[in-house]
Amino acid sequence: MRTTDLVNSAAKFIQIHTNQSYQESKIEAEEIFMHVLGINKSKIYTNISISMTKDEHDQISRILNKRKSDIPLSYVLKKHSFYNHEFFVDENVLIPRSETENIIDQIITIGR
Repeated sequence: MRTTDLVNSAAKFIQIHTNQSYQESKIEAEEIFMHVLGINKSKIYTNISISMTKDEHDQISRILNKRKSDIPLSYVLKKHSFYNHEFFVDENVLIPRSETENIIDQIITIGR
């Protein structure tokens, strides 16, 4: 199966089982595949087909099921990007929201 088809299928699964838009779900699906397969985003779309091991397939299924249970992807992957830096996160940490980056940008602008 083509990589893009797998990502689109995962995105639809996420969309159905969460309150996210298809676009948000697709971004998450891409993140999942990049994490599990150890590839970057361009590899997802340049490889017509990718072979996954059973373990990789099972890992993706486990992640999708955790998302179905409303566990945030950042908690599942144990990482979150914030202000161009990647941070370790788990259930003991609040996940920074994109709005927080906007507030920081505004503070920096005002401070100049």
